[in-house]
Amino acid sequence: MDSALYFAATIQKDTDTTWKIVSGTSTEKTPTTTTVASSNVAQTSATLTATVSPAEATGTVTFTSGSITATGTVTDGVATADVPGLTAGTEYTFTAAYPGDDAYAASDNTVTFTTLAAEEPTTPSDSNDTNIKVNVPEVGGTTVAGGLTISLAPGVSTLTGGARSEGQAWEATGQLGSVTVNDDRRDASADAWTLSGTASDFTGAGTISASALSWTPSKESGAGEAGSASSDLSKSSPLATGAASADTNVTTTVNAGLKLVVPSDSAAGNYSSKLTLILI
Repeated sequence: MDSALYFAATIQKDTDTTWKIVSGTSTEKTPTTTTVASSNVAQTSATLTATVSPAEATGTVTFTSGSITATGTVTDGVATADVPGLTAGTEYTFTAAYPGDDAYAASDNTVTFTTLAAEEPTTPSDSNDTNIKVNVPEVGGTTVAGGLTISLAPGVSTLTGGARSEGQAWEATGQLGSVTVNDDRRDASADAWTLSGTASDFTGAGTISASALSWTPSKESGAGEAGSASSDLSKSSPLATGAASADTNVTTTVNAGLKLVVPSDSAAGNYSSKLTLILI
């Protein structure tokens, strides 16, 4: 419809049994349109945003899907509401209803979205990050029982090297630092664990690809085994492996020598990368 027509009247009692209309006026309201969109859709919640035009319209918008209702106040033509209590992996259709005000007519619209699916149960795991820093020169935790956890001293691994020559790649080396895996599952039939790492590109004075970073793992103590050397830590590479015991807590501590081969055309200056360790 192009417009909405409303009627207002004053009614007066004429006799004991009759009434009469004293005066009446009709008010034509300005039509509106309402659009609605969803955002921040998660497993059990979403954000709904309704846009009412003209933006001068005032009042509220009610978002409804079955028994779920949320309300947002119209400000500059926009009303927003967060909707909690949804079910993961479920399709919802919400109606955004603007009831109108003294000058503007009602309108509504719908939006359909599907919440994110519930995550499948996974093997107990843990992860941690450590930062790796290097200065390229000018030319010339406590573990917790009940599963798999990682413990490492927080801080930064710093790579250093010697003089840098014109037109040649420059190498910097250092140590990752001790990393301890605590396996307190106490189940001999549990899957063996793997501790892996992957690095981000070095950034700072420029960018150096994480593929230029390599490591050589070594075992310091415990029952597990150190992983194989890797020449490209832009890809996930094993640092250590091990297995649970039937009746006791098992720990394995490993370290790794790090080497970064810096291309000859890399700018001088400070660079940093984040190395993420994942235990599963």
